[in-house]
Amino acid sequence: MLRQYREIKKSYPDAILFFRLGDFYEMFFDDARTAAPILEVVLTSRNKNKEGAVPLCGVPHHAWENYAAKLLRKGYKVAICEQMEDPALAKGIVRREVTHILTPATALEVESLEPGLNNFIAVVRRDSGAMALATLDLAVADFEVQAFPAGNDEALFNEFYRRFPREIVIAREYEREYGLFVKRFPEFAGILATVYDDAEFNPGDCGDVLKKQFGLESIEGLGLQEHPAAVAAAGVALKYLRSIRPGSLAHLPAPRFSARQEHLVLDAVSFRNLEVVANLKTGSAAGSLFDAVDMTVTPMGKRLLKKWLSYPLLDRAAIERRLDGVEEFAQNLIGRSEVRKKLRDFADLARLNSKVALNIALPQHLLSLRDTLARIPEVQGDIRAMKSAIVGEACAGLQPLAEVVDLVDRAIAAEPAASISEGQIIRAGHHRELDELRAISRDAKEIVAAMEKEEKAATGIPSLKIKYNKVFGYFIEVTNPHLQLVPERYMRKQTLVNAERFLTAELKELEEKILKAEEKIVAIEKKLYLDVLAAIQRFSAPLNRNAELVAVLDVLAAAGEIAQRRGYARPEINDGTALRIQEGRPSPPTASRC
Repeated sequence: MLRQYREIKKSYPDAILFFRLGDFYEMFFDDARTAAPILEVVLTSRNKNKEGAVPLCGVPHHAWENYAAKLLRKGYKVAICEQMEDPALAKGIVRREVTHILTPATALEVESLEPGLNNFIAVVRRDSGAMALATLDLAVADFEVQAFPAGNDEALFNEFYRRFPREIVIAREYEREYGLFVKRFPEFAGILATVYDDAEFNPGDCGDVLKKQFGLESIEGLGLQEHPAAVAAAGVALKYLRSIRPGSLAHLPAPRFSARQEHLVLDAVSFRNLEVVANLKTGSAAGSLFDAVDMTVTPMGKRLLKKWLSYPLLDRAAIERRLDGVEEFAQNLIGRSEVRKKLRDFADLARLNSKVALNIALPQHLLSLRDTLARIPEVQGDIRAMKSAIVGEACAGLQPLAEVVDLVDRAIAAEPAASISEGQIIRAGHHRELDELRAISRDAKEIVAAMEKEEKAATGIPSLKIKYNKVFGYFIEVTNPHLQLVPERYMRKQTLVNAERFLTAELKELEEKILKAEEKIVAIEKKLYLDVLAAIQRFSAPLNRNAELVAVLDVLAAAGEIAQRRGYARPEINDGTALRIQEGRPSPPTASRC
């Protein structure tokens, strides 16, 4: 088993390997030494009394998510290695394979990770002509790439700090500069860093990756044709993600590209010292500007509020547009209260959309998606009369997606099992064969008894019994005194002292259905469920758009709420440079020197 472990570990040297052994995931050697204190589990060993003891620790398989989350928060990568066959049936060592890899920015399966945060993967590229930063959040389908003038490391680092990624991918030639940045800002020391050979950043190869991913003839449609560093950064972001989650990119939009600063410039030191989104001492949100003004009620709104605070607008018209929405919500108590009450019940549409796209959405996720979409018309009704352009755009842009609501309603059981491998996730009446198999599984004894009664009536054999054992399966047993009544369609199976056992084609067919009903139920339900996911995946773009607009409404309504509660007045904006302070706090008196 340890030879098998070492062989698998060779392919994942940079990950903590969760190696399935029965009801536990075990970790061995250095993985165990690293993980045990983080997971707060006992580090023990095998062969304690022999030379070469093997350090190990383990966690229960049913609670793996919580333990994996602890490692991910510390910046570690986790590889899940499953048993691929039933240990009771396996000959020799059970076959095992790594089924998926979890990283801090891609572990959408782990529900215990903070949903109100962006989990960015950042890719930095510098060439002789320019610098570029690509950031990608798989969970909410957010993909952006920015270009900076050559040598302007500070501008890139400022943007990097505001994004505060969970992972970074850099070229080997950039390791030194990144190391210097981490020395200046130790809070980045714990993020997962992956180093790629410089050849992976080839703009030609990366351009092909982008064209293939987004179905483009050229990269001109992305605005990247004159920015090879940006092409390289965006292409490597897709390469990296594909290496972690093959087939996970279908729902990603093409990257937004910017080669100029469109927001207020905030250098990394100022951003940190102003405590915009994180407390300078603790690193948490508590005590930050974000914490002081956050009254949002959805994860989508929390992410957008952090983004708006991190990227202050420069354009006066855009600022006034947002303020129009805030003012309207501040002045409309009933509308604001109704919208906020309904938004509290909204699931995270962006994350649900990504789970559906990755085929990892559970039945309960689909019910949450259905319920959220079904509430959109109610929210639209509450804001339809509002006059501000930003609210009107949100109202008009929201799509209830009745097709998705109807599909989930028809296909998914009202109280589904937690996992698609457990069955009972498809609603009764949705699929005829599935309903028949469920009836067979549920009513097997009654069906056999009814067949026995029919056979007694048809043959006139009062002693006829239908029985079952593990060797022969189902069979008809007739005692010797009544053998002359056995019809020709009965096939002799076994002779006993006092009776004969027979089979019929009908009984074999029934046996096949009964014994394999559960297996078929799971297989059919899984196929039907994947069909449902595939159907919903066609609505990926409008689902993402809904998430964006709900976030806008949440932030505006929350700002209106806080303005009303605290008596805030709408600021008046002018283009002058004068600074006048009225009734400000006086400076403390200067101490006289003796």
